[in-house]
Amino acid sequence: MSENKSLCVLIATVGRPTLPRMLESLRQLNPNDHVVITTDDRHGPVASMVANANLHCWTHIRVNPTPLGKKHGVGNVARSFHQNNLPGNYILHADDDDRYVDGAFDLVREHIDPNVLPMFQYQFHDRIIWNQKIIWPCYVGGVNPVIPNQPPFPDWGEARGGDGLFIRSLVEQRPHWEVKWIPEVIYKCRDTP
Repeated sequence: MSENKSLCVLIATVGRPTLPRMLESLRQLNPNDHVVITTDDRHGPVASMVANANLHCWTHIRVNPTPLGKKHGVGNVARSFHQNNLPGNYILHADDDDRYVDGAFDLVREHIDPNVLPMFQYQFHDRIIWNQKIIWPCYVGGVNPVIPNQPPFPDWGEARGGDGLFIRSLVEQRPHWEVKWIPEVIYKCRDTP
């Protein structure tokens, strides 16, 4: 495995009981990959969940300077705060109530390139997102792209739909990147079977 293909999954969490399911899906990461968890948790439950996950990669827990939760941008504030200082060569964003499918990271590694923004699909119940090649809120989400770690990055915004606006700003700021639409589901939201 080439060192320049290390992945970093950034998860913003409020310590939901679904976090272990996400962490379990990250056990398929390689030893040179990273998981960065941002949390308000100052009392240990998130750290216990991470320790119990027995991940095979580097793990980092960062306490947020501002609270997470719906009234604070559903984790977008934490993503904006931490995203310019992440390890690894490529960044993926995740939520604590979702999961990656088996084989997701092998597929990701086939498509990463420092001049390409791969846009994978994710599933939310019976919907596949993206189903149209449009970079705008509701057409894409923060879990679609695999982002070359080339900061600085635009802010996510605190409103619902901030992830789609983030991706749009990212592409506008990097016109040399090729957006590559990959029709493969690598991620499932919430309780999607």
